[in-house]
Amino acid sequence: MPAKKPDSVRRILAGDPDLAVARLLAHCRDLTGADEVSLGHVEGKELVEREVLGKRKKREKVRLRIGAEGLGGWCAAHGKTAIVPDVRKDSRYVETSRTTRSEAVVPVRVGERLAAVLNLESARAGHFKPADRDLLEDLAAQVGLALRLEGLHRRAERLSVQLGMLNHLGRAGSMMETRPYLQRVAEALRGTFECSYAAVCLGDYRRERVVILAQAATSQRRLVPAGTILPFGKGMIGAAFKLGETVNARDVRRDPNYYAHISEVRSEIDVPVRAGDHCLGIIDAQSDQLGAFDEDETRTLETLARALVPVLQRAEVEGMLRG
Repeated sequence: MPAKKPDSVRRILAGDPDLAVARLLAHCRDLTGADEVSLGHVEGKELVEREVLGKRKKREKVRLRIGAEGLGGWCAAHGKTAIVPDVRKDSRYVETSRTTRSEAVVPVRVGERLAAVLNLESARAGHFKPADRDLLEDLAAQVGLALRLEGLHRRAERLSVQLGMLNHLGRAGSMMETRPYLQRVAEALRGTFECSYAAVCLGDYRRERVVILAQAATSQRRLVPAGTILPFGKGMIGAAFKLGETVNARDVRRDPNYYAHISEVRSEIDVPVRAGDHCLGIIDAQSDQLGAFDEDETRTLETLARALVPVLQRAEVEGMLRG
């Protein structure tokens, strides 16, 4: 495998974090002389192509079942590098380009987690050799570092947006009437978290029920009738109210508290609004993506829940539980 003079990896990683991965893939292609370099992300049981640099004309993303399809799927399943001088002689190979003759796939880790697979292809048989292993694995480690920096950058951006939401709602809370303010909260949650549904509910201990006061959704069909009442213990909202603690279902299909309302929903989080031992209500957010609400989102919602205590106390005084 011919090697060219490399660019400075430090310079690549010091640039825009959103461009670091693409620049490193170009660096890999230049350094190894590969005709095509791609990165496949581990997404559940699949390896999904994220970026491709090379001559391939097809634009659709390649998806491989981990452990069942292709050299990339094998690499993701075993966490090991595979260097194949001639793909025509390897039964694991799945053709994505008619010109490919030699291929190398290398696991990319972020910390201890296998995050992706670096794939390099050449039209020349024997282009990649076992002796290239150390160089290829060093390149994969650099890609892993770029993915980590990219993740940290995006996390910082996401937290900044969430902090902005909290500041905005904090300022508006003292100037708006209760119901319009709660509607603004629901809309801010839906937009900030890019979720499919968000709601604020008020609890009624006397009649053992939870009433939806405000809600926002990506479509009208996802909204429930205004003033919808849920009995204690029913569904994710009822369970969170009964327990008085946050309930976060990263996969609602595996959570016994979830009962299907919208089939597209994949994850849901419900955060209690508590005044001491008394649970006033629930903040509810739902997403069509698995695991949409991580520790950062949970902390943001719990911070908002504390800010909503006087608002829901005011809602009780204003008689919003009537009906």
